[in-house]
Amino acid sequence: MQGRAAAVDPAHAGAAGLPRVVPQRVHPPDRRRGARQLPPVGTRPLPRRPAGLVIRALRAGDLVVVAVGGATGAVLRWSLGELVPDGDGFPWTTMSINVLGCFALGLLPLVRHRDHRLTLLLGPGLLGGFTTVSTYAEQARGLVTDGDTWLAGAYVVGTVAAAVLAAWAGRALAHRPEPEDALT
Repeated sequence: MQGRAAAVDPAHAGAAGLPRVVPQRVHPPDRRRGARQLPPVGTRPLPRRPAGLVIRALRAGDLVVVAVGGATGAVLRWSLGELVPDGDGFPWTTMSINVLGCFALGLLPLVRHRDHRLTLLLGPGLLGGFTTVSTYAEQARGLVTDGDTWLAGAYVVGTVAAAVLAAWAGRALAHRPEPEDALT
């Protein structure tokens, strides 16, 4: 076997003393897979986005739709507050508004053939303006200031519990299966 190289199984190349040669394309350090770009000196690094987070550019039309829905929802909330004022004691009107808004948000998937602007109008727009955390928090603070700490606690816990249950009920209604003879 003079002049001929001995055939060596690649799995045993190291055992025969032969180097294993694997062709690779070498990229510059900044273009290698998984390489992180270092920020310039004196700047803060950009925050990392969680996996699956999609960020879309804000569109002027979408902002207008949400603003119109939010203004309408806020006027509806204010109107209900004027028609049925809370009076002294427990703020039933605000609690009812928040629970009703959460129920309606749970029903939102029932809107058939909706485009994203209708979803924006009804969800963060109308229902976002209709429900209110700021009034809820201010009324709870007012109850504590007036010395009604237990009533304030009941209001805070009761509103959250009722709102979550209402959203769950709306969602359950929106996703229930239709009977076979529903359209006949």
